[in-house]
Formats: sequence, structure tokens, C-alpha cells
Amino acid sequence: MSSSEGLILSIQMVTDDGIEVGDELAHGPIRLMADLLYLKRAYNLSDESVCEHWAQNVYFQYFCRGEYFQPRLQCDQTNLVRFRQVLGEAGVEELLAMTIAVAADMKVVAPEEFKRVIVDTTV
Repeated sequence: MSSSEGLILSIQMVTDDGIEVGDELAHGPIRLMADLLYLKRAYNLSDESVCEHWAQNVYFQYFCRGEYFQPRLQCDQTNLVRFRQVLGEAGVEELLAMTIAVAADMKVVAPEEFKRVIVDTTV
């Protein structure tokens, strides 16, 4: 099992109580929701904004494993809100920790990069 598959299985365990996690959903919307949550946090976007950006930005779609440009998102911001509520704050933090662990396992991020934090306070 790859690191990214392990991440999806962990997300399924976190979401078992509130979101249906059948085979189709495990590789579709749950993964998409996790990707959208990451983009939302990374770019400091609202739920509505991240959905709009996804529909207009081929890079967002590629990040979310899109194979070709799609002018409309498969879900809307209410799905994203529900997913985040089911995860809860602890689940979102766990998702971030798992994302960092997967990046380290895949050697996308070098261990030295975790030794210091750079805080940009530019307003």
C-alpha cells in the first residue's frame, strides 16, 4: 500500500461516523474533499472561493488528480462544510499531520525542512 493510499484509509476511518465511505466514494469525493481542504488552508480561501478557484484553475484540478479540465466542480461548498464538520478540528489537524508524514515518506520534503519554521508577518 502506498503512503497516499494509507492517507485515504485514515481519512475513511476519521469520517466513518458521518460520511458514507463505499468504494466509489473512497476514491472520489472523500479524496477530493481532503484536497480541497488542503488548498483552502494553503491559500487562505473560503469554502465558496476554493470551489470557484477549482472550477477556473487547471492547477487546482491537477493537484486534485484531475486528468482534464472540468468547468464545474463535482460538489459544492456545502459538501465541503459538511466534510469539515464531520472531521472536526482534531480531524483536520490529523489530516495535516498525515499529509506531512506522507510527504516525508515519499521524500517530497527533506527532514531538514522540519527543523525550523519561517513565519512571514508581512501584511
